Amino acid sequence: MIKSIKVHVLANYLKGKLENDQYLQNIIVQGEISNFTNHKSGHWYFSIKDEQARLSCVMFSTYTNKTNFVPKDGDKVLIRCNVSLFGASGQLQLYVNAIKLDGIGDLYIKFERLKKKLADEGLFSEEHKKTLKKYPKNICVITGNKTAALKDVLTTIKKRWPICNVYLSYVLVQGDGASKQINEALKNCDKLNFDVILLVRGGGSIEDLWAFNDEQLAYTIYNMQTPIITGVGHETDFTIVDYVADVRGATPTAAATLATPDIHEVKANILSYKNRIKSIIIKYYHNQSLLLDYQRQKLSKVNNLIQKERQQLMVLKQDLLLKVNELLSLNNTLIITNKQKIMHAISLYVFSHNQNITKYQELIINDINFNLTQIKLKLGHNIQLLDAYSPLKIMQRGYNLAYKDDVLIKDISQLNKGDNLLLKTFSGNIYSKVEKVEKNGNKTNV
Repeated sequence: MIKSIKVHVLANYLKGKLENDQYLQNIIVQGEISNFTNHKSGHWYFSIKDEQARLSCVMFSTYTNKTNFVPKDGDKVLIRCNVSLFGASGQLQLYVNAIKLDGIGDLYIKFERLKKKLADEGLFSEEHKKTLKKYPKNICVITGNKTAALKDVLTTIKKRWPICNVYLSYVLVQGDGASKQINEALKNCDKLNFDVILLVRGGGSIEDLWAFNDEQLAYTIYNMQTPIITGVGHETDFTIVDYVADVRGATPTAAATLATPDIHEVKANILSYKNRIKSIIIKYYHNQSLLLDYQRQKLSKVNNLIQKERQQLMVLKQDLLLKVNELLSLNNTLIITNKQKIMHAISLYVFSHNQNITKYQELIINDINFNLTQIKLKLGHNIQLLDAYSPLKIMQRGYNLAYKDDVLIKDISQLNKGDNLLLKTFSGNIYSKVEKVEKNGNKTNV
């Protein structure tokens, strides 16, 4: 017997099948607008058709607000969309996220053909994409000279991660020869062991961005050893290099943000780790001090116990002597006869107890001394660690701290010729005057 299913279960199943098919997501469809409705909510509802078919479309206000024209019935357009199923009516629908008047349909067709070819070859596979370094030291930026994209990237890196080195490679970003220049720049920069390469360009039309849809460029990026982040165009612009790159940034600024950590967050994390380590060391030192005090108290108690045992032994000895004297007075003859035996027995008894007491005392003292030695060794080791991490140790190796007007100098840009300086060393202070300021190297630091 065939098991039945609910209508909504089947609808959800079909919806999932459509949305999980990569060939039905983020596709470009060419056709003519019909039944266009501009709803008061800002959403657009329309159909797209050609000579043989018609499909329903919806474009939500999130995307319509970014479109610089309002389409009308009869317009020839290109839409980028995802295919899905509207469960309530069971209707197949195209969910549109970008729309353009169709004046450049051939380029979109070429784009889609190349995109499918490269996807089938595995150039877009997630398994091949490289992981970005969390704290890059050397970043290469490939872009046009004196462009807004370059300015945005440098500004973002300087704000987020100013301690890294930024190297610039200028190329044509549109027009004849642009793809070849970009390709050669990528190959050259891949040999220089950068931590990451940013390939960025500002927004433009599909013709302006066409240099980034080059097939050979895609193979070059796929075979690179250096992680690469793209930031080409605006958020709604997609090029072939975006699909092949290890990470895509929606804009040049977004690409720079993805490549760098926030230095303020890093400093906050370091300070947190430092405080945690300091707290652990202080707590350990405190615990060891408490343990040492406990052992000292234990030793004091043992000494008191030994003293008490000696006193009890003396009392016992006196009692025995008194009893012996009493027996002597009662029967002097008997006492005289046995006195030597009794005294000898008493001496042996006392000697035996003294030996046991001495033996236990030595064992206890040796055990306590061993524990104290171990504690002192651990305490000495911890003191050596604290001393090794002390800032004074660093200064003792020859490092100095420079101050200008009581402000610590962290960057050479804080100094000018003629400034008075205070150099703090391990052994004392040096007062000096700046005669000349020189910056390091020819590379660009930000």
